[in-house]
Amino acid sequence: MARTENVLLALTVEFAKEEYAGVVTGITPLNEPGGYRPGVTKVAVSYYEAGYKIVRSVAGNALMFLMHDAFKPYSFWNGFMNAAPYENTALDTHVYSVFSDFQVAFSEEERIEYYCSLKTPLARSDSNLPTIVVSYPCPATLPSQSSA
Repeated sequence: MARTENVLLALTVEFAKEEYAGVVTGITPLNEPGGYRPGVTKVAVSYYEAGYKIVRSVAGNALMFLMHDAFKPYSFWNGFMNAAPYENTALDTHVYSVFSDFQVAFSEEERIEYYCSLKTPLARSDSNLPTIVVSYPCPATLPSQSSA
């Protein structure tokens, strides 16, 4: 974990510079930790706690500290880093519909309905930690591409 912390430190030092103000507004220390694998969530939680201290020691509260949800249910993060001494933190989630044949086969209407169905769980998550949906990828084969 020390190497990863050093990388986070270097990135924070760079992006905390005045020239990035208003352009780089947050740091996500881990992209998509696979919380579905044994032991990964525990390491991610530990790294988030250490990473928060690194970012704050360099940038104060100038940069938001974004934590990927590790593909855990939003409720898993209830109470985590959402109160003093933690400030300017948020949960980063990636909503995919491309990893199952069932979802890839969604019609455009079904896909929109699926994404809209996430409104309530995302609102609940947002009441715990600001929750930012970073990506809504579409399937690799879109209807307009499959008929071409």
